[in-house]
Amino acid sequence: MKNAIILHGISSKPTDFWFPYVGEQLRSRGYNVWTPNLPQPDAPDIDVVVPFLLQNGTFTSETVVIGHSSGASLILALLEKLSSSVDCALLVAGFVERGGTRPKEAVKPTVDSYAWDKIRGNAHRIFIINSVNDPWGCDETQGRIMFDRLGGTMITNHDGHMGSQYYSQPYREFPLLLSLVDTVA
Repeated sequence: MKNAIILHGISSKPTDFWFPYVGEQLRSRGYNVWTPNLPQPDAPDIDVVVPFLLQNGTFTSETVVIGHSSGASLILALLEKLSSSVDCALLVAGFVERGGTRPKEAVKPTVDSYAWDKIRGNAHRIFIINSVNDPWGCDETQGRIMFDRLGGTMITNHDGHMGSQYYSQPYREFPLLLSLVDTVA
């Protein structure tokens, strides 16, 4: 059965931004959708969140994982730990290097190094979406780092963080994501 997992970022929740829209649209396409309230949403720690995802999520060759901001970084850490591959990973406003305008101590979901080959091998399709004008520093430079190590498809836009309460970016719909999920490799 097709399933999708949508991971929010720091200080967010499953009802924010485009998450409900994408979840509803995927359900209408026959997906079982899980948009969990992640543990420690204000200061996520991969040593807590990744085991939570592994214990509660379903990961098969028909799974689509979507992550926004630090949720994208969590997907990278998750893909390192999976014993089988998923269909698709969509990394939205993701980052791999600490920085940007958030205090560094608030950004704990990243790791110092990733097993890029393992990550690449555990996602049949990879889409990386970043903006040139991301106010949090999750910009096209961060997207390029991921793309250079993972391959896949990189999309660069001018849509800020694609969802931010602090910067008043409600970003309620995200049809591009749906078209990428519908893309057949």
